[in-house]
Amino acid sequence: MTRGRLFRCGLWRAALALAVLSMSGCGSPDGRTATVCKPPRQVLLFRGHLGYLEVGLPWDLPASRSAWVTSPDEPDGFTAVFANGIASVSVVRAGNAPRLARRQGARAGERSLDIKVVVKSTNKWVWLPIHAGRWQLYTDDPGGVDVVAVSCPTS
Repeated sequence: MTRGRLFRCGLWRAALALAVLSMSGCGSPDGRTATVCKPPRQVLLFRGHLGYLEVGLPWDLPASRSAWVTSPDEPDGFTAVFANGIASVSVVRAGNAPRLARRQGARAGERSLDIKVVVKSTNKWVWLPIHAGRWQLYTDDPGGVDVVAVSCPTS
């Protein structure tokens, strides 16, 4: 590699690392670590099984609410492949097709280029970094996942 190419690659990696670090503290819309609201305040957005690259039914997120997602069960065939979590869930604007890239190597297949969150363990809620609008969920996990998405008041 040339020095210029190494420099550009280094800048790209530094920018990516900075983006990851800046998001790592985000747990809620205001940037503070937060938890999902209690069930009486939750509004169900989606509940069901998402097959591999299968887009779920659309749902609406009002401006005054934030979206949260979890997986209630470990996926079939749960193995060390999911060392970084039990499920990855992506979100796309309703009516839009998922943006995908071809993955090479041991985990060959398609991977999402859309907003994605990783559910670390069953029944652990993860904040979806989206704003008001009409959305749909999908997964690039080969076995598919069971998903529950709810909304909570932002104030």
